[in-house]
Amino acid sequence: MLSQMDEELVLACQRKIEEEDSKSSDVAERRRITWERLEEAATNIQSVGSGSGNSNSGGDIL
Repeated sequence: MLSQMDEELVLACQRKIEEEDSKSSDVAERRRITWERLEEAATNIQSVGSGSGNSNSGGDIL
């Protein structure tokens, strides 16, 4: 029924929704990659901290 009323408007709205979904997917993927890098960096820092002969357990680095 809505498409019968104004097909051009419906198509424009569909395109906008598709663009927003695509942007959301891109943002989610960048966020996931960022977290992976942060976790890897934290693991590396803990490894370096535990092998330094320091009395600190490495838990207070961050």
